[in-house]
Amino acid sequence: MRRRTVVGGAGLGVLMLVGVTLAGSLSALTSRPAPPPAQPAAKPIEPGTLTASQPKLEQAVLRPADLPGGTTAYAAASPKATVRRLHEPESCTALLDPNSLIRNAHVAEATDQASATLTGPTQVSQVLTTFAGIDGAEATMRELQRVVQRCNDFQAVLDDGTPVRVQVLADPANANAGGDTYALRLTLTGGGRTTTGILTLRRAGQVLAVLRQLGTEAVSDPLKDSIRLVDLTLNRLTEPR
Repeated sequence: MRRRTVVGGAGLGVLMLVGVTLAGSLSALTSRPAPPPAQPAAKPIEPGTLTASQPKLEQAVLRPADLPGGTTAYAAASPKATVRRLHEPESCTALLDPNSLIRNAHVAEATDQASATLTGPTQVSQVLTTFAGIDGAEATMRELQRVVQRCNDFQAVLDDGTPVRVQVLADPANANAGGDTYALRLTLTGGGRTTTGILTLRRAGQVLAVLRQLGTEAVSDPLKDSIRLVDLTLNRLTEPR
C-alpha cells in the first residue's frame, strides 16, 4: 500500500512537472510578439514596359518640324518658367510650366528627363521624364491629377508681367483618374485678351509625358492635336535607334 502511494505520488509529480513546462511554453508562445507583416514584393518590370534613358528622351521631344508650318513657323527657345510665383500655391501656377509641375510632384524618383520649348503661332512646352520602378510614372501621374483637382481657378503672372486669371477644366473624354491620359483645357484671361490652351499628361510604362500648349485659338481641334503630338514623341521611344 505504501509503495502504491509512493509510486502514485511520483507519477503525480511527473505530471505536474510536465504541466508546468507546457504552461511555460504556452505562455512564452502567447507573449512572443507577432511577426511583422510581410512587405509586398515590388512589381517586376514586365517585358516590353516602356522606359528610356536621357539620350533617347532628348531625341524624342518635339521639334519645330513636328508642328504645322515647321521651322518656318516655329523655333526652339530656351526653356523658362511661364509664370512668376505669386501667393497662390506654387502647385497651381506650375500647371502652366511642365518642368515645375514634374519637379513639385515629389512622388517618385526621376532618373532621366528631357524638355523642349517651341515658340510660334502657339507656345509649346514639353517634358518627358523616366521614373524609377514600375510604379513611379503611374504614382506621379495620380499625384498630378490630385493637384489639378485643387486648382481649377487661380491667378498667375506671365513672363511679360501680365496678370491673368487661369481657369482649368478637365476634358470629360480624357479625365479618367485611372487612365493613362489626362487632358485639361486652360483659359487665361488678362491684359485685355483671352488665351486658350491645353495641358496633356500621358503615361506609357515608366515614362510620363507632359505637354502644354498656349494660344490654341486658331487650332481647329487643339485637344486632338495635343494628344497626337504626345503620341508622336512617345512612339519615337519605341523606334530602333
